[in-house]
Amino acid sequence: MSAHRGDEWAFVPVLTHHPLQRVGATALAVLAEADSVAGVDSAAFEAGVGQMTADLLRTVTVDKAKDAGGFWLGVSYLFWPNSPMNPTARGKQDHATREEQILRWRKAPQHESWPGVPCALCTRRACGFYGKVDVPLAESTSHRNTTTRGHEGLALCFGCLSSFHALPYACRIHGGRATVVHSWDEKFLWHTTINQVHDTRIYAQAGGPKPVAGAYLRQRLALARLRSYESADTVTADVDLMVFSNSNKDQSLDIHNLQQRVAAWLRSTAWSADRATAFRYLTRAMHTSKVAGSHMLANVLFTSPDRLPQWVAGYLRACSASTRIPAESAMLADLCFSYVTEVLSMPTSDIDQIRALAARIADHVGATGNDKRLRGFLHAERDSKRLRTWLKKTSTLHTLVEASAPVPNTAENGRPREPFITMRQLHLLFDPDPAAASWHRRDLLVSGVLEELQLRGWTVDSGQARSELEDDDVLDPALFDETLEEEPV
Repeated sequence: MSAHRGDEWAFVPVLTHHPLQRVGATALAVLAEADSVAGVDSAAFEAGVGQMTADLLRTVTVDKAKDAGGFWLGVSYLFWPNSPMNPTARGKQDHATREEQILRWRKAPQHESWPGVPCALCTRRACGFYGKVDVPLAESTSHRNTTTRGHEGLALCFGCLSSFHALPYACRIHGGRATVVHSWDEKFLWHTTINQVHDTRIYAQAGGPKPVAGAYLRQRLALARLRSYESADTVTADVDLMVFSNSNKDQSLDIHNLQQRVAAWLRSTAWSADRATAFRYLTRAMHTSKVAGSHMLANVLFTSPDRLPQWVAGYLRACSASTRIPAESAMLADLCFSYVTEVLSMPTSDIDQIRALAARIADHVGATGNDKRLRGFLHAERDSKRLRTWLKKTSTLHTLVEASAPVPNTAENGRPREPFITMRQLHLLFDPDPAAASWHRRDLLVSGVLEELQLRGWTVDSGQARSELEDDDVLDPALFDETLEEEPV
């Protein structure tokens, strides 16, 4: 929007192109008790800003961030270092001085002092220039060599400035870092922000137990938030997990991207009953001795989503080492096939070819009634060269058996019998071009064979000896640091 709509227009939040500002504007709308960012009028905006200021004023009587009621003081060291609420001499200030400085800091500048330039984010009239003290990851206004002389920082209107001030409400504070979920899908952004604001306010007021430990905790929480998204609409954009610190000790930013197709598929695992059960088995399949399955799954989906079929195949292979097929084989295989279709965009024709070959291998493995052939297949498929040799030998055996039949190489309907493995299937499994990602199809073949064996009534391992299914849908507001460390200026 242009600035000519009047100065009052600069006193409501709007969504801009800056991810952190967008999240903050959404959080401010939640604090203002609006139903959207666009629904915030000047009165609601004033109420939202007033709520933020009131939260900061509760720290006036608090000496240290670790003390009771010190949550927002601790937040200030992470988000607003060197701000008026945490100066070097804060310990020597009386309560009245602390209150006065917070009120002056968060008060909108008088119109007469506005610099007469547009806001760098929304083009409305800027109320001042701002840097690291107010805008996470911005440069300090005390030393700048990236702007012309006289510019003291980023030109912002009061609506955008207040949006940055509201950002902590939409963040999880853990391990000295702030974690925020952002997406260009505004409906999903609203969903995840409103829930996080709720959790943050509860913790800020009441505190809570120490956080749950574990690797990839941030990614796991983001996935849980995504799967709890209740909208009937699909997620229309990527989801970014932004982990950052604006402290003077260690300013940093790490962005973990979850592709839109992965996000949409994840939602289907929460809303489809069959997929929901299979997804819980999937979290168990990702479990390692050091990392919980739900956490490892989150890490894989954020960092290397193309590796998921490999994890599933590895789990089923390990469980089948005793030639007892896992009871969850069919569900996991079906979930994996849906993943490669919807996320990795594998052509349906390729999947049909893999399934057809898996069925023929299952027929061959189960033909003798013992486990020798299954052991042979499981040994061969671990190495592409061994698998190719095994397939050729098995194909030859299949041809010899068919040749000894009363009507050689002829099906009952008079058409030529299907070969054990076709040239098309060989090409799909062993294409030398790295871009072809043949290993995906070999992993799918393993899952497909074990699925077919289970469906054929092969001896099934119920899995009672393995760990219980994990519940990945619990979002606990206690998953925070119990406090933030104070930071010297």
